[in-house]
Amino acid sequence: RRILTQGRDGFIHIWKVENQAAPEKTGSLQSQHLGFCPACVANIDDQEPVIVPNDNNSDVVVKDLNTGSDSYTLSPTGTDPKAYGMVMSLRTFSKDDVAYLLAGYEDGRVSLWNLAAQSEVSSCKFTDESIMCLDYSTLTNRGVSGSVGPHLYHFTITDDLQIKKTRNVEITNPGVQCVMIRDDAKII
Repeated sequence: RRILTQGRDGFIHIWKVENQAAPEKTGSLQSQHLGFCPACVANIDDQEPVIVPNDNNSDVVVKDLNTGSDSYTLSPTGTDPKAYGMVMSLRTFSKDDVAYLLAGYEDGRVSLWNLAAQSEVSSCKFTDESIMCLDYSTLTNRGVSGSVGPHLYHFTITDDLQIKKTRNVEITNPGVQCVMIRDDAKII
């Protein structure tokens, strides 16, 4: 097994974990990201690339986990490269054997990317505040995102791959840093 750790120094470290032995660092990747958004790993055609934000604009960089080199960059189309603001949260999932990426942005939008086609499929603006976290369950086709404000934003992905906001849930204390849908999708 491998695990990744990420610091605000621009490095992602790869660790090998076996049985009861102490983790062994097997490599490091340099990224251009010094922010708070954690990297994530996808499964595309039996490869496991690391996906990291690019701090200079709204781009997402897909890196080869073994070599550390950039495989490709996902850039919002038809807009100013900085229009969405910084990438604040990432979540990968597979649907019908296709790898997708949900990215939450500083301008309050969530975008859906087809990783194999390297293209943005859809986008939906949830709020005027930064999307700080998000999760999605393929089991129930429901997602949830949080921001610095006092709401959780629920959404689904339609059959034609459009993100559709379904409702807002007000929470007691503003600001959500992490949200997760349990594996059985019964609890957020």
